[in-house]
Amino acid sequence: MSIIKYDSRTARKTPSSHGVIPEIKIILLVIIGLMNKPHTDPRVDRFLGPLPGWQKELCEQIRKLIHEAEPDIEETIKRGDRPYFILQGNVCALQATKDHINVFIYDPIAPDPAKIINQGQGNVTARSIQIFENQQLPESAFKNLIRAVADNNRKGGWRTLR
Repeated sequence: MSIIKYDSRTARKTPSSHGVIPEIKIILLVIIGLMNKPHTDPRVDRFLGPLPGWQKELCEQIRKLIHEAEPDIEETIKRGDRPYFILQGNVCALQATKDHINVFIYDPIAPDPAKIINQGQGNVTARSIQIFENQQLPESAFKNLIRAVADNNRKGGWRTLR
């Protein structure tokens, strides 16, 4: 099947050189771009805005890693001011304190072979990663942890899987 393109300058129909009318190609690229865009919430931007420089930079990095790990994760604000990342349930949340950032992981059974979780290992519902200024978050291990929580949520959540 060949696609015919209407050339308004010559008032003739000609075969399209790429098989897709350019306008449709542009529309498709916009749709694909929107589909690949993270599900962000401007309220999270407002949460990040007033943070001290190192905390803002770290939270932005964490946010980016979460969306890279699982593009279907959506953002929201819960408890009045806390950014939550959700996919069929809570995945994680951010909290800025005076001297560190907490990343609450809402799945006590997701594997953590790299041992990046450093708080609440025995907790029943959640564990956390505390990150202080000048500390690095192991990106690959963090993304694997986020994927594991998201996968568990897709299977009904850790309460069902336990």
